[in-house]
Amino acid sequence: MVRMKKMMVALGVGVFMAPMMAQIDAGRADSGNHHAPAWIVALSGIEQMEHQKGGPEVVKKLLADPRTIIVAGNPLPSTMRDNESQRAVSVLSLDKCKAALDKPSNAGLKTLLVDLERWPGTPLADQRNPEGATRECHELAHQDGRHISVIAVPAMDLMSVLDPKFKGTQYQAAIHYDLEGKLATASDGVDVQLENIEDKPGQFEQTLRTFVHQIKEARRKANLSPEVPIYVGLSTAVVNKRIPTDILASMLREDVTRTRGLVTGYWMAIPSKNLCPGCGEPNPEVAIRLLQSLDE
Repeated sequence: MVRMKKMMVALGVGVFMAPMMAQIDAGRADSGNHHAPAWIVALSGIEQMEHQKGGPEVVKKLLADPRTIIVAGNPLPSTMRDNESQRAVSVLSLDKCKAALDKPSNAGLKTLLVDLERWPGTPLADQRNPEGATRECHELAHQDGRHISVIAVPAMDLMSVLDPKFKGTQYQAAIHYDLEGKLATASDGVDVQLENIEDKPGQFEQTLRTFVHQIKEARRKANLSPEVPIYVGLSTAVVNKRIPTDILASMLREDVTRTRGLVTGYWMAIPSKNLCPGCGEPNPEVAIRLLQSLDE
């Protein structure tokens, strides 16, 4: 997920917003608007935060929360071994899903993140059928007595493959296609990638409300429980924008304030320059300031 993409982000006003039911769902969610969110953080991000002012205290609290998901391909360092049950593996394809499930060191794995994107790490077959790839991974994760929670993390840039002729932004295309809803019926939960509009809190909130509605409606129609984990992506950088640390941290806090009643939690990404050239140098200070501000 930390690999960010260029994309158009201006969401047309009201064109693809789900109607009244979205507001009903949102209203229900808002009734619990003060719950503390859960967090998904890569091990590399945790290590970067630990070396920043105030970082050790932030990391200590993250690790103390059993809901925190730590993304790491291998077992956690010995200093974090007590948190191994919180570890999740992120895979970029169905083949990588199979490999992760077969890996002996993942025998006790609790969570698998299926992060399909439009890039060489995800085969074109999986890009063209993310629902099928995610569903097969989910089935494998629940075979042979395993009960691994599969969280779908579809990138919005998949829409350039799934609906290349759509006239509009990738967010509009994903809403029109019901990307999140389809993936929600093939998994145990969803992470919605909205990092590229996190600097527009109003748009961030309304877009997320629509996706959350679609997720719940799709699962209802499939006779599945609509109450599944839903995360939304945040990042310490917005592609090709240089936003001062304090301003971006304030924007992210507003994003969380507006939406914490809609979701289980957030994926806090600290993208590296090699994975996201347009993001600049990693800035873990944004994540630290955000997490500190939520405790105030």
